[in-house]
Amino acid sequence: MKLEKYVDKDKKKRKVILITLGLVVLICFSFLLYKTFASFTESAEFPIMNGKVDYFGNSDIYFVFYQGDKQLDEMPQKDNEENLVFANGECDNEASIVWDSEAWGPIVKNLSKSKTKCSLYFEEKNSMADLTLTSCDNHITATAIGVEGVQITKYEYQIDEGEWFTGSETQEFNDQTVGDHTIKLRVTNDNNEVSKEVKRSITINEQRKVEIYGKQIPIATCNNGLYEVSHDVSEISSDWNKTEYRFAGVNYENDTTAYVHNYVRFNNEIWRIIGLVNVKTESGIEQRLKIVRTDGVGEQKNLGRYTWSKEGLAENWSAYNNNWATSSLKDMLNGIYYESSSGECYIADRNMNESQSNCDFTGNGEQPKGLDEIARSMIDKEVIWNIGAGNSEPTTKEFYEKERGNKSYEERYTNEYYPTEWSNETDVGGKHNGIGLIYPSDYGYATNGGNIGRETCFSKELSNWNETDGNYQSECAKRDWLNPSYSKGKGENLLTLMPDLAFNTDDYHILTRGQVLSGTFGGWVTPAVYLTTSTTITSGDGTINNPYILS
Repeated sequence: MKLEKYVDKDKKKRKVILITLGLVVLICFSFLLYKTFASFTESAEFPIMNGKVDYFGNSDIYFVFYQGDKQLDEMPQKDNEENLVFANGECDNEASIVWDSEAWGPIVKNLSKSKTKCSLYFEEKNSMADLTLTSCDNHITATAIGVEGVQITKYEYQIDEGEWFTGSETQEFNDQTVGDHTIKLRVTNDNNEVSKEVKRSITINEQRKVEIYGKQIPIATCNNGLYEVSHDVSEISSDWNKTEYRFAGVNYENDTTAYVHNYVRFNNEIWRIIGLVNVKTESGIEQRLKIVRTDGVGEQKNLGRYTWSKEGLAENWSAYNNNWATSSLKDMLNGIYYESSSGECYIADRNMNESQSNCDFTGNGEQPKGLDEIARSMIDKEVIWNIGAGNSEPTTKEFYEKERGNKSYEERYTNEYYPTEWSNETDVGGKHNGIGLIYPSDYGYATNGGNIGRETCFSKELSNWNETDGNYQSECAKRDWLNPSYSKGKGENLLTLMPDLAFNTDDYHILTRGQVLSGTFGGWVTPAVYLTTSTTITSGDGTINNPYILS
């Protein structure tokens, strides 16, 4: 009986040993299987550091190298005898690859899983030209790099197996869809010899979007589009520092293939969206969609030139005043234009002569038809318009603060100050229906900055935006869709809603040369309004042929 118990204990002990040995074997086998999976034939492995992959080290991300369909034993060295250069690459597990030409190695992005395999493709260097691709937002820039000593007379491109076309040394591909794109290049030299094709691939990633009046719109970081605008005011309430979203970029009339998509149908016409901007209401600082009428579309009539104030003809300019609350232009826009009727108006010619006239906004006269009932219902009449004055040559950011400031002209005889806000309470004559003009800062924030960048433009006084550097206008002004040079009223200075602090005869104009200066008498008028928050963008993409639709 005792022997049987001993034997049972011995069996149990052997069973535990066998199970333990089995587990050890299983663990070793699993490790060996993992290493077998991870062992490709490549000679180089790449350690992961901060989401990037360097050329040397060890990790379980592996690379396979190809020349065409042929797999290579190792990655070609820089300046190799075979004259091979990197063509493109791809990874599994949703990772992507970028080639570092200086370090001669790959950088893997979006690496979130182990056991990721990447394939790198190399090709013989083109004897005439190479091709590099860069992207920003939904735009691709292709740059042809000619070989020294080769005179290239023709550049031809193809994108995503489409038609070949003749381009330039630097070729832009605008408004590309999210995903992978392949671009090919071939060049012709001065001996009429055509090179072999060079193929490169690049990925367009999804842009961040913001909802504006019910429409998801991508946020731009370059070129044309809707930009985030931050403020850092010091002389007015910090409530005005709320982030705005403003459209910026080239006008359609300046570049029909690449322009800012901010066209909107309003009043059965084509207007433009300035952006989602900060405004003052009885409840505080809020945001509204601001739009402005455009004169640059088809046969759409323009309003023309008007004077700010009916007081003071050219021979009596000292009687002119820039008080918006009593302005004859304010009365016209919020009276007969708002009502689609006819009546008194004050037109100014280019020689600073103004005259009383009769304007017909019924649709039967020289002027365009005024607002219809639907358009009138969309205007937010509770917005308090700021009419702050300035007496210097500010930058865009300084204009933004002065427009919303509390400084105004002081009447020299009465010592009364002009009002710095326009609302039902401050209006004179009962002509407040929410129609005003653009601000100088609206113009300043509407540039994409071109080759010098938006921040550089913002640091320059708007009075200096006519600096030429060999061109008629500065890069800032040329890349601004509110530039009056590109409207139907070419050659006309554009009126803004900002009076001069030092002279009651002056208000700020956007000149056709691109700068903003204070001046006397009339200018080109483009009405601007804020839309109610109950208004929504229901369809459209903002292009000139498919504008946003409001309801």
